[in-house]
Amino acid sequence: GGGATYKVCAEGCDFASINEAIETASPGDLIEVQSGTYQETINVTKPVILRGVDTGGWMPIIDARQKGSPIKLSADGVVVEGFHVTDSSGSGVFSGSYVDAGIMVNSEGNTIRGNVATNNSYGIIVASSNNSLESNNASGNRGGILLSSIGPSDITSGNVLEGNVADYNVVGIIISFSGSNILRNNSMSGNYHNFGYDGWRDDAAATNDIDASNLVNGRRIYHLVNVSDAVIDSSSNAGTVYCIGCHNITVKDSLLEKNMEGVFLTNTSNSRIEGNVIANNNVGIRLNYHCHNNSIRSNIAINNMWSGINVHGSDNNIIEKNELRESWNNGILLSNSAVNTIRANEIRDNRNAGMSIIGSNDNAVYFNNFINNSNNIQSSSSSNKWNSTEVLTYRYKGSSFDGYIGNFWTYYKGKDADGDGIGEMPYLVGADKDNYPLMEQIENYAVVSKEFGGVGVER
Repeated sequence: GGGATYKVCAEGCDFASINEAIETASPGDLIEVQSGTYQETINVTKPVILRGVDTGGWMPIIDARQKGSPIKLSADGVVVEGFHVTDSSGSGVFSGSYVDAGIMVNSEGNTIRGNVATNNSYGIIVASSNNSLESNNASGNRGGILLSSIGPSDITSGNVLEGNVADYNVVGIIISFSGSNILRNNSMSGNYHNFGYDGWRDDAAATNDIDASNLVNGRRIYHLVNVSDAVIDSSSNAGTVYCIGCHNITVKDSLLEKNMEGVFLTNTSNSRIEGNVIANNNVGIRLNYHCHNNSIRSNIAINNMWSGINVHGSDNNIIEKNELRESWNNGILLSNSAVNTIRANEIRDNRNAGMSIIGSNDNAVYFNNFINNSNNIQSSSSSNKWNSTEVLTYRYKGSSFDGYIGNFWTYYKGKDADGDGIGEMPYLVGADKDNYPLMEQIENYAVVSKEFGGVGVER
């Protein structure tokens, strides 16, 4: 048979305090907690079964009164089920810290099942390995569920999340330096950012098994690892797309919004991101390390927090004909990347910079509109080319011209003495210059060139 059973309630049970019941219990014992509000912070230091029982009105509530985590698991092999945990330290939107949670899991081999977490810093934090989270509801917290480790050198792994709900938090389900986890049938909606990674390591992320049964605002998560020759389009009902070690992937005609990334590529090549609306993410499109020969074309990236497009450690990609606007930070962030082509984009109304460039060289940036950004360009430790790489034939105001073309810049003050649509005075771009700045926005020019498929690029 099993161990002993202890009952906890306000009056008439073995204990009135959950902590006192845990102190008395032995490993394997069952502690049944009846309905009521328990103003305690519970530290489970033994492998017991802690079960909330709804004896009338609602499941038992553990209220930490912002004095720590309502429940903290410090022993392996604990079962926690049927509790409403609330008011951890650091609770409240955009305030406090993540050091406490409704349920804080610091040990391994635990089962957390059928609990409700509200008004906590995070609903549930799993900072350990080999735990099971089943059918919990972590909604109305600062964060919903976090799979985390202490840092990038200490990867947690082997957790299973199935059938959990994380709604109306700032973030829904976040993974930080954690791998070999399995996510199935989890639902996130109404969060500022529903799903994504905070701390990233390729080798850890590539081992996570996250299938399309997981939903963000009713749309599927596509988490592709070592996949080739796949198409994700409007019929796929995608909400966010991750490609890790992939080749020849197409992501097109999708609405990708309210996640940490709309599209995330790492170690991925010869792929296309086309015709998507990518809005209200932390980053719209991220190319993160070793992404080569990809095209990002004709997307609308609007109101993303960090940047519309973020390219890091990636070369030989083409970014063209996108609308990149109203990012909280940058329209495009280019770091430690070379030989990328950025052309025919509308980059406007971004709150920090239209384009921020760090440690990136030999990129070609031309025939873009930079309009009403707080700063058109922020550039450091970089040297790039700000006009076309070859002489182009273009039409302007009814006449045809051959020449190099640069970019359109808000507030450019140069003159056009010969009427070819190109300013006579260079536009300074950090330590570089755009020697062929456009007098008008690019839609007033029609370029005919093999670079643009032999057709005009009026947008």
